[in-house]
Amino acid sequence: MLDCETCREKKLYRYRGCDGYRRTGKAVEPIALDRFGQFKVDFCPKLAVNKTAIRAIRLWQFYKRGVLPYEGGALNQPYRIIQWFQTIDAELSKVEAESDV
Repeated sequence: MLDCETCREKKLYRYRGCDGYRRTGKAVEPIALDRFGQFKVDFCPKLAVNKTAIRAIRLWQFYKRGVLPYEGGALNQPYRIIQWFQTIDAELSKVEAESDV
């Protein structure tokens, strides 16, 4: 769970774009690796996830349990939904492959 109070306490909310503030100045690479090879995020991760992404992930969770969002089989699903599921599966496969290394 993302805790907004942590950024507020450390006064990072303006820099990371929290609470409706927009970052200004030089663009920062949003995701990079730090010197220990760990991901470093220089913006509020909540800002990267929009309503469409949340909907796609929720539908994907049902899909993984064998429940399709629309009546019928796989061929009756909108192409956009199938693309979402394929993208989520591909990204998770990448993460799993990287963690096995």
